[in-house]
Parts: sequence; structure tokens; C-alpha cells
Amino acid sequence: MSSDSNSEVPWRRNLAVMWVAQAATVLSFTFTFPFFALFFKDLGIDDPGRAAFIAGVSGWALGLGMAIFSPIWGVIGDRFGRKLNVVRATAMGAVVLGLSGFAQNPEQLIISRFFAGALAGVGAAMLALVAAGTPRRRVAFATGVLQSGMFFGGTIGPVVGGLLFETYGMRIAFFANGIGLAVPAILVQLFVREGFVRPVTPLKSPFQPFRDLVGTATSREFWPLFVVVFFVHAALLVTFPALPVIVEAFTGEGGAATGAGIVFMSMGAANAISAITIGYVGSRFGLKRTFSVLSVCAAGFYLLALFANSVPQLALLLGAVGLMQGGLVGIVNGLIAIATPEGKHGAVFGASQTVMAMAIALGPLAGGAVAFAIDLKAVFVLDAIVFAVTAVVALLLVREVPRTRRAATTAPIGARHATTEAG
Repeated sequence: MSSDSNSEVPWRRNLAVMWVAQAATVLSFTFTFPFFALFFKDLGIDDPGRAAFIAGVSGWALGLGMAIFSPIWGVIGDRFGRKLNVVRATAMGAVVLGLSGFAQNPEQLIISRFFAGALAGVGAAMLALVAAGTPRRRVAFATGVLQSGMFFGGTIGPVVGGLLFETYGMRIAFFANGIGLAVPAILVQLFVREGFVRPVTPLKSPFQPFRDLVGTATSREFWPLFVVVFFVHAALLVTFPALPVIVEAFTGEGGAATGAGIVFMSMGAANAISAITIGYVGSRFGLKRTFSVLSVCAAGFYLLALFANSVPQLALLLGAVGLMQGGLVGIVNGLIAIATPEGKHGAVFGASQTVMAMAIALGPLAGGAVAFAIDLKAVFVLDAIVFAVTAVVALLLVREVPRTRRAATTAPIGARHATTEAG
């Protein structure tokens, strides 16, 4: 069992509550996240390409805030309690995202996205709480269950958000976003118990966690994996600024949000299926080889998406992409877990979280810029290139896992899939 947990902590009950909290958090967050390009149009940006670009800037602001502050909140959680950190993150997220509904211009909304990333960081806080309070032999199972809650919320949220947007407008969707994030804060405060013991050893300096992070990220064992983490998570978000506007070209203004929600739901469901199953395929054929094949397939399906001319076609092709992407994230996290020395998981996954935040910042920005400068569907070409490069990096730089270690970790890779965060 982890060092600050004890036998009196009801980890199964905690896990059940945290699953609901995770699902509610991601569901609420995705009420608005996929539709920012449409809201920027409501705020006066008429050109579709420019709206997609500004939506990409807002995604960059979110990731920037998360990249800067995630290590700080992680240290605070380790020093003062992870349950407190989860309640803090969800409560602050509820306030900031609820207030975003009052934005009167694009600049105000972009600023609110930065503070959402800086003050929230809910996903990492929840993972830390569950991992610290679960018996060591069940940690992989527990983190996998928690991530399934994330996928459930991420699959349903865009559809609900699209219906809210179509029926009541984006501002109401933002208010629902804030209310929805308040629910997990209350659930965790009331029903989760934590056997936290505050550490008595002081930090050598306030910058110690960041020195550890840099040392880990630049080691030969991990920097190729973190490059892959960056590419995979950035690629997941490249299409987000342009996709609602692409769907609008198929449906007209009346059904754009609902149509985009259906496409995002298709990708989310496929991601969930892939994340659970691909680890077993990788254990049979080799994790690195499986990763490279999935990357090439994802690139191919993105190129095919160029020729989609209806919502069902786009949902089908991007759903096929999701079958590749979910497995890619699961495998790279499995490779990181296998390579991590005992007792160093916090530092290693802290570094990974910062890399993911950088991807969240730059992925939508790159997608929005390409959509604005070239064409909306050019985001599919950009993603195809990113996945092709990812396949090459994995083949040339990532070390293969020995068969004995791979077999011993087959189940955790399939079950412990962790993704972004997404916020």
C-alpha cells in the first residue's frame, strides 16, 4: 500500500465515488470544450477559419496554464492532502468555467481558459488521490477504472453540450459547465476518506520538484517516450478547433453543435474500446511494433477523412481514428510505467503531465492556425503527418520492452489507460 494510506481507508468505496466524480467532471467540461469555434462566432468572429484559429488560441491558453501550475498543485497535494487538492481543483474549475459564460469578447474568454488550466488540473489530482489510497497490487486496476469514468463522461458530454447549445445557447452551456463541476467537489468532500499523513521532511528548496522533473524528462530512458506523449496528445486536439465548423458546412448552422457532438462521441467511444483492448494485442506482437502500426493506420484514416462529405461519414472515419488513438495513449503510458523505477512514479508521471499540458496548449493552436491559413480540412493532413512522424520516432528511438516484462504488465496496460487531461 502506498506510504500515506492505511488499512482503514475504504479504497473500493473511494474508487466508486471517484469514478462518478471523474465522469461528472469530464462530462461537464465537454459541455463547452468542443464548441468553442461556434461560440467565438457568436462573439463576433464571422470568418469560419478565423473562428477556428481563435478557438485554437483558447486551447493554447488552457494548456499553458496547466503546464505552468500542474507541478505546483501536485506538490501542494502531496504536502497538504490529495483529497483537499481534488476539492480545490473541482471547486475552482466550477467558478472559473461558470464565469466564462459572462464573456463579452474573445479576449475575455481566452483569459478565462488560461485560469481554468491554471486553477483546475482535476484529472491529475484525482489520479493521485486514488493511487495513494489504493493497495499497491490494485493500483493499476483502480487507475484503469478511474480512466473509464473519464471516457464515459467524454463520450456523453459533447452530445449533451451540443443539445444545450442548440436549445439554450452557449452561455447556458457554460453555466451548466460550472454547476456540473460543483457536483464532484461535493461528492468527494462528503464521501471520500483519505488516510493522509502530512510529510515532516521539508523540501530542500521550492524549486526541487521542478529540478526533479527536468532531470527525469531529459534522461535517455524517458525523453523519447515524452516526445511520443507530446505528439499523440497534440494530435488528439489538432482537429478540435476546426471540426465544429467543418460539420457546420455539412448541416448548416442549425445542427452544427449536435452534429459535432455526434462525431466527438464516436471518437470517444472508439477511444475507450481501443484503450481497453490494444494492450493485449501489444503484448502479443510487441508494444513498439503495435504502436508504430497503429500510428500509421491513424494517419491513413485521417487522410481518408479529407473526402468525407456528411456527418455520418465523418463520424465513421474519425471513429476508426479513435480505435487507433485510444490504444496509442494506453501503450505509451504502459511503456512509461514499465520503464519507471520503483518509488519514482510521481516524478515520472508529473513530467508526463507537463508534457501533456504542452500538447494541449500547442495542438489546438496548430490546428487553428492551419485551418485559418490553408483550409479547414487541412487539419486532417496535419494530423496524418504528426502520426507518421510519431511512428518513425517510436521505431527509431523508443526501447522495446523485454518479453518477460511485457507479459507481466499486459493487464495494467490495457486497464490503466490514462489520458489527458484535459483538462
